[in-house]
Amino acid sequence: MPIIEWSHLALMLLPLSIAGVLYYRWTRDSRTIAWATLRMVVQLVAIGYVLNYIFAQAQSGFFILGVLGVMIVAAAHIVWQRVTHKTLRHYGVLIGVIGFSGLLHLGWVIFGVLAVPSSAWAQVAIPIAGMIFANTMTVLSLFIDRIESMSADIAWQVRRAQALKAAMIPQVNAFMAVGLVSLPGMMTGQIVAGVDPLIAVRYQIVVMAMIMGSASVGLMLYAWWRERYGV
Repeated sequence: MPIIEWSHLALMLLPLSIAGVLYYRWTRDSRTIAWATLRMVVQLVAIGYVLNYIFAQAQSGFFILGVLGVMIVAAAHIVWQRVTHKTLRHYGVLIGVIGFSGLLHLGWVIFGVLAVPSSAWAQVAIPIAGMIFANTMTVLSLFIDRIESMSADIAWQVRRAQALKAAMIPQVNAFMAVGLVSLPGMMTGQIVAGVDPLIAVRYQIVVMAMIMGSASVGLMLYAWWRERYGV
């Protein structure tokens, strides 16, 4: 793949500037896009250095689990910010839900589907875990936003069904659009890197099934907990 020079990367400030201007004109909020962009750049550059270190130095399973633990805690904290009544118990449940669902599917893919050798655990597990945790985080956030915006007078089963449908829209749309409207990032990256498209397709199917499964299990567990304890 061609190396992107920093001067060429700076050209992407144009679409970001357009997004910022449009957002400001309609919301009078000049900070959100700018702050999100700054965080995005800083976090990606930082994780680039971190991953370089991990891939070069660390193949210890305990070290990898530590990295995954940080990712789980961070994802749970982002979801927790959407909750109206924030308690440490609720935060702990989110950590458990995201961790259990994510690690379950990650293990299935790493050890069962891909049969990754131990020497490549870090290079494979961490990027895949990022996709799993991020999508589970998004689905839970959408579910919480919807269910907490609905009246408590509505039956729980009705609220749960409507919130579930709303939360799963991005996942279902991704399944419906793939190959027709969009080529997912992982598949595109592999093809650009010279991988046979049919091989890239297999990997993408694994990724999409993994993401859908993890998001669904995480959502089911979280909804069950809210119903069981009346949260």
